[in-house]
Amino acid sequence: MNADAPLSPVTPSPARFDGEKPLSGGGVTSLCYFRPGDARQPLVLFLPGGGHLARVVYGHGGARREDFLDFWLERRGLGLMALSYPGGHPAVGAAQPDLTISAWADHIAWAVAETRHEGPLVIAMWSMAGRSVRTVNRALLSKGFAIDCFVSLAATPPLPGLMPLTTGGEPLTEDGLWAIGFTGGGPTARGLLFLTDLAGQDRGAGRAIIARDDYLRHYLSNTPIMLRGVSQRWSGGTTGWDAGAALADMGVDRFQEYPLTAVIAPTDPIDGHHVLGDRAGWGFLNVQKLMAATATSEGGGGLVDRDCWTRFSDLINAIPQRLHRTVPGGHFFFVGEGGARETVRQMVALSDEVRAVRAEIQSCLRPTAEPPC
Repeated sequence: MNADAPLSPVTPSPARFDGEKPLSGGGVTSLCYFRPGDARQPLVLFLPGGGHLARVVYGHGGARREDFLDFWLERRGLGLMALSYPGGHPAVGAAQPDLTISAWADHIAWAVAETRHEGPLVIAMWSMAGRSVRTVNRALLSKGFAIDCFVSLAATPPLPGLMPLTTGGEPLTEDGLWAIGFTGGGPTARGLLFLTDLAGQDRGAGRAIIARDDYLRHYLSNTPIMLRGVSQRWSGGTTGWDAGAALADMGVDRFQEYPLTAVIAPTDPIDGHHVLGDRAGWGFLNVQKLMAATATSEGGGGLVDRDCWTRFSDLINAIPQRLHRTVPGGHFFFVGEGGARETVRQMVALSDEVRAVRAEIQSCLRPTAEPPC
């Protein structure tokens, strides 16, 4: 992909591909891709970032399957459900500019229930999807799902100040969507930055992974602004500002309701915010989650003795490193055969690591203590 070449007019395509169908529930419509896997294995649920359909993990018609996570998940027997939010892309066909994180999370839990999957889940969040981690976790648990782990793929934690706003707020389309994908018939400035990042993946692969016109037609989308988890809101056909509503929507301070989250971060300076910040941000939330869950009863959340306290404190200090991995590349590090294969390998390893951490924590607690995660 040559990100610097002149752009010919390209508009989003309404085409849908194998495995895709619209799902409507709870007043929300998504575009769902579902490929079942081995029933004995976890189902991977993928949630996309701002400006994109979930096709970034399974591709479009005519794409090379090996360049996407779906191929390598299938090789390991893992099923995939990938949900695209109702933004402005015609393949979804149901723009919902007033969509909140809470409403989106409830729809996600409803959609997973529709699969009748009875095993555990691994939730992979890319970019903006990290803002919904606590709310999605709460919605899934309310439906009785077992969760192996959440995995951040260059995802932004739901902490204040990590999603900067441009002066006066992000640009919106006439119908209230965040204009991150298309406006006036062409890609936005942010859309062009995405092209630059993808071009870096092409250089690493030595070939074009997603042709530029295919990317603009089939992947890029405007986005419901409130999924960003920032003070800029859209309701009743008008924009407004309410930081408290954004924080409540994310449940920022409900630490006990967070899941343990593993981190796969990129390495390229083009995505320096995630390269430098993801381990610290998610490590902070993991530690706060465990402190909230274990330090509120029995003089230390049921910790048995001094030896257990020492092991527990050592574990807490080690978690940010133990639950952190890197894959070479930028914000799209998981696109392209090498990055997709390595990302799946790391996801599987991190799922095992999260289970090990849970077992170690439980071994430090009194038998009567509630599991912390």
